[in-house]
Amino acid sequence: MPKIVAISVPYPGVSRVCEEGEKLGLWEFVRLTDDQEVDVPASADLYILGAWHPVYGEILNAMRAQGKPRAVVLWTSSAGEVGLEPSEQDALVDVLADTRIERVWFADKALAEAWKEKGFYAPYPLYVPEVLPGPKLVPEPYMTLFCPSTAKKNIFTQLVAAVLIQLERPELTLYTNVQVSKVFHDTLKFKEMGWLAREQYEEVMRGSKLNFACSFAETFDYQAAEAALLWQVPSVCSYTIPWSPTIILGVTPAPVSNPNDAREIASRALQMMRYGTYFQDAARGWARRANPILAAALAKLTSASP
Repeated sequence: MPKIVAISVPYPGVSRVCEEGEKLGLWEFVRLTDDQEVDVPASADLYILGAWHPVYGEILNAMRAQGKPRAVVLWTSSAGEVGLEPSEQDALVDVLADTRIERVWFADKALAEAWKEKGFYAPYPLYVPEVLPGPKLVPEPYMTLFCPSTAKKNIFTQLVAAVLIQLERPELTLYTNVQVSKVFHDTLKFKEMGWLAREQYEEVMRGSKLNFACSFAETFDYQAAEAALLWQVPSVCSYTIPWSPTIILGVTPAPVSNPNDAREIASRALQMMRYGTYFQDAARGWARRANPILAAALAKLTSASP
């Protein structure tokens, strides 16, 4: 069986892709830290570099020196995310031009088609544990918004939506890791929790009635997939998330069509609170479809001539 090694700096999004693939046995995952010396892992048939970072240049040079030139870059950003970040546009130029990089694995189909000579599309892996813990009952119901504080995550609009939800469901406090703007302090009932340790995060998410994941730009959103799969927590999301119940199962309610419309987000959220099992089924469905497709794409890469 061909040996594949995934290497990633500690970017949360791409690291999660690498972790899920490792759980499925698709590759070995080497996690780099800020102070770690660059050391090329033992010989492999294919190396996957998570996102792009200057340290990868050293790794690619070392691979070439040792006769291990086959490298693929996993590009997790969508076209919308690249458009929001000029630094990502510069990085994409470098990745596409670098002759040490054989292929670019795009998570956005459009990017793969636009740069088809070097790019290809494959879906993200999703590991489904044998035992799923399920939701828990809590004395006071609440909603959750846990995400990085970046423009693509559409935080302000979702906070406005939370205010509108509380007009109809005042018992639903918002639990969040983001710093809530002062403009909301008199209108939104919320609890800032900061970036939680994993155990604390799981306990909070298990009791959530609704999760906010209605971003402007996305390619998957593991946080929302995990909430659905493990704890049956539904997420109000946009069509940027490819595994929603509407897309996978063909059921309603549909994702938000305009993530800039807080009223639509609130309306969909109030509907979606009744569909936690649909979201869990959709995440399972994604795993059943996507994991074999990704495995086949990796097999094709390792069998092809450099």
